[in-house]
Amino acid sequence: AMGVRSWLSKLFSGKAYSSRVIRTPFYIPLGWSTDRYLQMYGEVGWLFAVVSRIASAVARAEWRVLRRTGKGMEEVERSPLLDLLYKPNPYSTGYELFEVSQAYLELAGECFWVLFKNRLGRIAEIHVVPPQQVEVEVDAQGFPTGYQVWGSRGKQRFELDEMLHIKLPNPLEPTRGLGPVQALINDLDTEKLSALWNRIFFTNAACPAGILKPKEELSEEELELLKKTWRERYTGIGAAHQTAILPADVEYQPISKSQKDMDFVELRKLNRDLILGAFGVPLSVLGIVENVNRANAEAGEYTFARWVVLPRHLLG
Repeated sequence: AMGVRSWLSKLFSGKAYSSRVIRTPFYIPLGWSTDRYLQMYGEVGWLFAVVSRIASAVARAEWRVLRRTGKGMEEVERSPLLDLLYKPNPYSTGYELFEVSQAYLELAGECFWVLFKNRLGRIAEIHVVPPQQVEVEVDAQGFPTGYQVWGSRGKQRFELDEMLHIKLPNPLEPTRGLGPVQALINDLDTEKLSALWNRIFFTNAACPAGILKPKEELSEEELELLKKTWRERYTGIGAAHQTAILPADVEYQPISKSQKDMDFVELRKLNRDLILGAFGVPLSVLGIVENVNRANAEAGEYTFARWVVLPRHLLG
């Protein structure tokens, strides 16, 4: 146990690790990386909502160990395997192990468990390693031969039986995973930029945006005074949507589209539905009550359990 803790302290302590891992070019578009997928979890509200709901549902599973007997299957009340799943290491609970693992699966399409064994060769501890810190070694035929884990102070190699690689299918790169987020890149970007535009609209923009056109040529001092007056009176949250009153010799020409012109509400709903659809999560599971009654709410719970949570348990 001391060796495990010493290794973990050495690998993950100090400054942030250097991202010196292989970026698979087959499914990661230009400008994107595994780090970027994980960052989107904290930047797009609907992505956070759906991933956290799936991860917590998977983590709530109660594990049982069954033993085959002459009379059929019999449940084992005490088992080292159960102890390991409910307390995988000194720093984490079983709930945390499965919740963070499932979050990595949803966001990056894969997760990695380091399996530390005791002197008897049995697994004594399980630790989750962020997927962006793992490089999969392959032979000339493309089959995995081991793993390199990068940390802040170097790297550590693990044999195939020392690490469990759980992944969603990736047809173009079978040694790495491919998750829903990779299929949602453009939609997630759209949702993030929509939220950012909405924030800027209410905090920084004079409404409506346009051009101030003096009818006569102004001096440099008069021009600066006009710009300063405009910013003070018609920008910021407190001045949003006020009617501008201009001097008689200044013409205002609006040039931007409003949120209504952009059908902004429907755009945000479309982004939401695309994100939830990629994960297969019904609206009612996230507490959205649009066009929802008791019957289809119960159907949504069944669909979530049958087609979202159960397959993910089988994956593990």
